[in-house]
Amino acid sequence: MVHGVGTRCRPSPPLSRGKAPVPLSREWERGSPARQDTANRLEEAQRMLRAREHSLAEIAYELGYSDQSAFTRAFRRWTGLSPRAWAVRHRSATPPTEA
Repeated sequence: MVHGVGTRCRPSPPLSRGKAPVPLSREWERGSPARQDTANRLEEAQRMLRAREHSLAEIAYELGYSDQSAFTRAFRRWTGLSPRAWAVRHRSATPPTEA
């Protein structure tokens, strides 16, 4: 397979001319700190949504988002569902937690 054909690649930095660009999928497989942060945020958001103890605004604040809409957009990117739709789908399969 030729780099750059059928694969999204990031451009090589100026000091590494002559080297093949690294496919983005390889960077994803390695697990960058940003990727781990995203995974942690998603896991915590899902836990909080299942717990039914927090509003979306509270969840957004706890996870460090500037507002609820920013959290909702990120959650939809991660899961393909809005936080409310995800919660409705997963609450029916999970009993509520007791306080």
